Order: sequence, then C-alpha cells, then structure tokens
Amino acid sequence: MAGWQPAPRQLLICRSLIPTSNVGNSPMNKMFRNATLSLLLLISVGCSDGRIGASGTVSLDGKPLESGAISFRPAPENTSNSSGGQIVQGQFQLAAKHGLGPGKFFVTVQSFKATGRMVLDKQSGKMIAEQARIKFKETGKLEAVLAAGADNRFDFQLTSDGFDR
Repeated sequence: MAGWQPAPRQLLICRSLIPTSNVGNSPMNKMFRNATLSLLLLISVGCSDGRIGASGTVSLDGKPLESGAISFRPAPENTSNSSGGQIVQGQFQLAAKHGLGPGKFFVTVQSFKATGRMVLDKQSGKMIAEQARIKFKETGKLEAVLAAGADNRFDFQLTSDGFDR
C-alpha cells in the first residue's frame, strides 16, 4: 500500500492510543503498540471478504418486469453465500457489500400481478384486487456465473406461464 496516508481523524485516534515517550519502551509496551497499530490498520483500511456485485435486467414476455424479487443461490460446488434484491422497472442491482462470492449460482425470480378478480380481505373486511404469483416457463433453468473483475451483468428473459393461486 505505497503512498497510503491515514485520514486526519484516524491519525488522531492512533496518536491517542499509542505511547510515544521513551518510558514505555519495554517489550510488553512495544508488543501492545504493534498490536494496536495492526488493529487500527485493519479497521481503517477494512477487510475485503471477496464479495462482488451483480446487476442486470429482467423482462417478462419481452417487456421489463414491473416489480419483483431476484435471488442468487449458490450451486452445490459453490461455497458462497446467497443474496438477492428487488427488481424495479426491469432492473436489479446487488451492491458488492451485500453481494456474492465468485462461482455458479441458480437464479430465482418472483413477481406478483393482479388477476383481475376482487377478493375479500379477511383483516380489513374490504374487497381488494387479488394478487397471484406469476409462473415462468423458465423456472429452475436460470443460472449465473460471477467472476471477480468481470462485468457480472445478467439479462434474464422470462415467459409467463399463468398464475399460481
């Protein structure tokens, strides 16, 4: 990390925690000083856990999917975590801090749409528009492979196959 300089606030914290007089030059104080410096360096620089972001589009019957959710589940050989996010106007974005590790993932998309029927809401006692989950012909067939340093942009084109009621 050539050329790295701590921010003024970080430097202030370092100076207040590290003994600077010659009185504290015992081996124990030197060990404490080195451990404190190492800990502060890790805190100020941060640890990269290897997560990477992903983004892309989701279309349904040739049009952007209005709203929904997308999830990435690691394939059996992948030890990464799962993650997901919202789909808004056919777009999704998973930030690296909530992202995934590299490898192969199975992708699931869920979305709901009004069926055109009115149903009784048991909690409010009012008639409301029924919402049903959209079924996709591609269910179970969506995959993505994420790689460090790659674009990791995916475009999923889905075809409706009715509703789950």
